[in-house]
Amino acid sequence: MTITSQAGGNFGGQLTGVMVGITGEIGTPVTIFLSGTVDAAGALQGTYEWGPIEVPPGVFSATGTFNGRFDSSATPKTLGLSLSGTLTFTAFGASVDCAEEIAVTTTLLTAGGQSADLSISGSGSPTPVATGNRITFSLTIHNAGPNDAADVLVVNPAPLGTSNVAATTSQGQCVTAPGSASCALGTIPNGATATVAVTAEVFAPAGSTLVDSPNVSSSTFDPNLSNNTATIDTPVVGGALVKLTWNQPAPTAANPTPAPSDLGIQAAGPLEPASSASAQISPMDSCTLTGVNVYTSGQPNVQPMPANLVSTLAADAIEATVPVPPSGSSYIVTNVWKCGTTPTESGTSNEVDIPAGPTITALKVTGKLKILGSGFNGPVKVFVDGVGFIKSAGLSSSAQIVQKGPLTDGSSISDIGTGKSVLITVENGDGGFATFTFERP
Repeated sequence: MTITSQAGGNFGGQLTGVMVGITGEIGTPVTIFLSGTVDAAGALQGTYEWGPIEVPPGVFSATGTFNGRFDSSATPKTLGLSLSGTLTFTAFGASVDCAEEIAVTTTLLTAGGQSADLSISGSGSPTPVATGNRITFSLTIHNAGPNDAADVLVVNPAPLGTSNVAATTSQGQCVTAPGSASCALGTIPNGATATVAVTAEVFAPAGSTLVDSPNVSSSTFDPNLSNNTATIDTPVVGGALVKLTWNQPAPTAANPTPAPSDLGIQAAGPLEPASSASAQISPMDSCTLTGVNVYTSGQPNVQPMPANLVSTLAADAIEATVPVPPSGSSYIVTNVWKCGTTPTESGTSNEVDIPAGPTITALKVTGKLKILGSGFNGPVKVFVDGVGFIKSAGLSSSAQIVQKGPLTDGSSISDIGTGKSVLITVENGDGGFATFTFERP
């Protein structure tokens, strides 16, 4: 569609809204809302949305919405917007796609003259960070002007292998979710700086890299969007990923809300998602299994309290991959039952304790697998994506392990890390674990 601008050649500002009419079968006029920017050269980008659209009686009963992105340019007289998105109507109780021609009825509104060049930078601490520990991303937001930046928003998606637990800011307020933290900073004056700190739990295995990509935006036109996003890379060392497994006893009349049993620990499996084992529990008349809670603590006698909760799993889960901090940890599992309308948590499973494990710093693969690090003690077991070797590993010293021979699934050392990342796990003789991601160059 084409929009004639009353702003002439005074480009620069925030796109705010356009009135449009829809032609074709559906003739109901609607308002389309644009959210984006137009710079001094006339380049446009952003998102749009309109709806709900209600079809007049006599055609058919339906409502719909339309949203997507635009990325185009402007001349001193006109703006050409190329819209891409989805138009979905709900009619007769079902969702149907419907494409309609758009005709413009009014003009573009711009906020010319005001601009603020926001930038964001940051660092992670500690670096490197160990699996099972917490990392804090310290972010700095600066406004280079020339005007104040209004409605400043910082969004920090949780890097792969982490879960956000807290966020604070020097001004405004933050909302934290496991997958993303967002902070509304209000107005940052010309030349001023604000800070944000986001703390996350690290679940990624040693040998991987956390990539944090925070971004900043404002309702004031920003002439330079290239510095609105930062990249913070943090290597992961030490620690381990292990798999907890348990059994789900069936409820009985005498015990309608049983706890999980036979909690055990083993080497974690592959990094890529895989279908997990599950248990099908038939409910009693009064109680139904609705979920499983995993709790951990840095010392024995774990209590089922919110501060110790690692994750809540589906009702049919009988395994979970969890991080082990370098100091070691203890785990318990409980069931969540719904008896009538009331959720009820079972008693706890048996507790498993995991001693502090070694640290893996490097892997070398030739005709044998050489693992370098510190803190190894025998007898040592080595696993590749949870699969062990037929022969035990040789302990050259507390800083080196040498593994020879085939794996129990028939694969050989020459196959390790070819074309994909694998999870190498070392289990010490005292039960401590360490993991490391590896891919052959």
